[in-house]
Parts: sequence; C-alpha cells; structure tokens
Amino acid sequence: MKKNYLIATLIVLLGVGGYFVLLGAAKSKLPQTFIKETNGKLNVPSGWKTYVNSKYGYSFEYPDSWAYSGVDAESVDLQGRIIVIQSTFVDTVSNTKLEVSYHLSPWGIEYYKSVTARYDSGRDWYAHDRRQLQIAGNNALEAITTIDIGASGIKLNPPLSLTVVDVLDKKQVGEIEMQLVTPQPNSKIEGAKFEQLLNTFKFN
Repeated sequence: MKKNYLIATLIVLLGVGGYFVLLGAAKSKLPQTFIKETNGKLNVPSGWKTYVNSKYGYSFEYPDSWAYSGVDAESVDLQGRIIVIQSTFVDTVSNTKLEVSYHLSPWGIEYYKSVTARYDSGRDWYAHDRRQLQIAGNNALEAITTIDIGASGIKLNPPLSLTVVDVLDKKQVGEIEMQLVTPQPNSKIEGAKFEQLLNTFKFN
C-alpha cells in the first residue's frame, strides 16, 4: 500500500497524467543522425555546449542555441526526500523545449516499469510511433507523437511534436526521461539535433 502511495505521489508531482491530452498521430521519423565517429570519438557541431551533472553522474552535449535554465529543479515526496531532478533547455527562436528528468532510486525503476508497460501495450504516446534504441550502452524507449490540443482544450496551430525517451541509469535503479517539444514545422531540424544529443549522452 505504501509503495503504491509513493508511486502515485510521484506521478502527481511529475504531472504524468497530462499525457492524456496528447492526442493525434505522428508519422514523421527522425532523420538519421549526422554525428560521425572519428577514432572512436563522436564529432559534435562547433559551438555546442556541455551539460554535466557531477552529483548524479551523467552528461551530454546540446546545441548552442538552447539555453540551459542554469538551475536544476528538485521535486520531493511528502517526507522531503528528493525524487526527481529536472533540467530545462529552451530555444526561444525555434520555440523548442527540452526537459531532462532524472527519477532517483527507488522510484526511478518503478517509473521505468510503468513506461515499459505502456510501451509494450502501445498505450498513450506509444500508440503510433515508437522504437527501441541504445543510449550510453543501455536499452532505451522512444515515442514520437503530436500534441494538437493544448492544456486549456484549445486546438494548437501549429501542432507540437513531442519526442519522449526513457532510459535506466548506469546502476539500473534510477531512470532518465527526456522530453523534446517543438512546433511541428521545426520537428525534423530540432529532432535531428536531439538525436545528436542522445548520441553524446554518457554516464560518468
């Protein structure tokens, strides 16, 4: 009972219930990444920045046009324990937003189990365009969908493209979820940047 209560608390804090407004179908595939390996090292575009979370041991490169909020937000449970660390990156020109949420142990593994269940059954944002991929040597799940109805119930013009990627951490007890939201006309360009970012992701 206590375990279920903690999971429910986590879902409320993260606003996971909001995915029920994500209606519609997205059929666009992300273009193939154009990062190439040279002598075993990934080449990233000139000027890209590096995000490093030394406390929790992960890092990645991100486009210089994406502004990092500068502070990672923390969500806590009713006992005051940190359960989620969230980093936000925004490009005001393309109206692109990336949120990287690290769900700490022991809630992270439970969250990943719920993600896997939705992926396997093709529910919610996994209903149309989904795939498995590798991130930093770990299996990951990806969904691409369209948001055409806003939180207020108003039809969005243009619709937004949402890409969600979930992966377990290095110890397989915590979980990292990355959500990229961008107007659909920008989805191919921003999606390609995001795929590059995923290729640079590593656990330190």
